Amino acid sequence: MDTIAEIPTYWTKIRFGKPVEKNFLPNDTYDNLIELDKQEWNEEDSIRASISGNKELNFKVKSQLTEPDPIVKDFLKRIDSKKKEKYYSKDSLVNIGGNAKVSVVSVMPKNLDRLFLIVDCLIKNFRILGYNFIEDHNGFALLYNEEKLYLCFREKSNYVHEEDRQYSYQSLVPNGKLSVKLKNIYDKEFSDTDSIFLEDQIERILIYIAIKFNTLRIEHERSKERSRLYEIEKKKEEEIKQRKDDELIKFKLLIDESERWKKFEILVEYYNHLKEVSSTEDKEVQERLKWIKSKLDWYNPAINAFDELLDNVNRNTLEINKPKSWW
Repeated sequence: MDTIAEIPTYWTKIRFGKPVEKNFLPNDTYDNLIELDKQEWNEEDSIRASISGNKELNFKVKSQLTEPDPIVKDFLKRIDSKKKEKYYSKDSLVNIGGNAKVSVVSVMPKNLDRLFLIVDCLIKNFRILGYNFIEDHNGFALLYNEEKLYLCFREKSNYVHEEDRQYSYQSLVPNGKLSVKLKNIYDKEFSDTDSIFLEDQIERILIYIAIKFNTLRIEHERSKERSRLYEIEKKKEEEIKQRKDDELIKFKLLIDESERWKKFEILVEYYNHLKEVSSTEDKEVQERLKWIKSKLDWYNPAINAFDELLDNVNRNTLEINKPKSWW
């Protein structure tokens, strides 16, 4: 018996010049042809086409900053404030916004002009696409419907090995390459490379962000649908559990009532005995028999007559019910 490794394949036989059996396809009369409806474009392809074909969008970064967007104006104002600080240096990164882990803007002073030309171009295109903006303790974010994407604009750095008289260490040194970084569940970064500048990636950035928003929307909708189905199943399970609990309570009550009925039968027998041996002329005895009869009607599982003085007593346990708490 051949093992799997020993079974010669079609192409192995061809390689060693062995004869092979060719199985020809049957002549199809198209009687069993399955026709598929023309499918709509893939959503990502549709998004790419809508961005690339949008005449309102501008993919070209200007050479000069004219009529900057209000957000860029605010960035520039904060940069000017940084320049007035005591420890400002042209040889150090300028950081604004964000938090201790990541700044909204982080760039060397000599590259500020170039970076803000890119940021201004992006912000204006974001507005055309209907995005809103927010800046909080996590950084600068784009808002679209219920979704949020955090962005930072920065100059990249390289690790450089340095030494002094006693120690050797690595430090981050800005390398002049600008980037736009998206920070969410996972990071995506567009930056200068040896073959393409960041200015030439505006269209790619806009397409990526639009696709990412669409992906987040789909994930959000799926999450909401999962939550909705979970709540439905949870409600069903709770209803089934409630029905089971109610059924058990009813059955226990049935047992209690049957045991009560047995006791009731004894009481009835006793009542009939007293009735037979008691004098009809004795008013006190007759009043007691009348009282017993009323208590039997209250205790009888088939009648459960109302008794004002025993209204707060459980008929099965003959214990006083706990009063309802108003707190």
